[in-house]
Amino acid sequence: MKMVLLLQAALLILLSCISDPVLTELNDYNPEPELSPTQVVYIQVEALRHNDNHDKGIKIASRFNSPENREILQASGSFAEVLRGESFLPLLFPASIVYYRPGEKDGYYYQPVQIYSSEGRVMVYLFYLSLQTDPPL
Repeated sequence: MKMVLLLQAALLILLSCISDPVLTELNDYNPEPELSPTQVVYIQVEALRHNDNHDKGIKIASRFNSPENREILQASGSFAEVLRGESFLPLLFPASIVYYRPGEKDGYYYQPVQIYSSEGRVMVYLFYLSLQTDPPL
């Protein structure tokens, strides 16, 4: 019995050290003018979809927040806290995702994304992006 418990503990430790290959790939991306708005939304949504117990996905997605969003988030708590709220929780670990046709208006790019949660909720998020002139923080 003791040996089984030791093996289970060792397996849990090993599993916590293994990184999701999607997060490993997404971690290579940083805000760059060469990335299309569609790529930026995809990186953020997929990072949140594959978030781990160290919030690596949330950290990847937060790198792409605009300076305005960072200011808003500082006033309302951390990005992770906001994502764990009722309105944004479906973005973490969705059952499926549908990316709709993007558009552009008044210098802003928008990307509708439909999220199906594992609990059966369906949410549509509208991502708004603009080209940032200041270097990322």
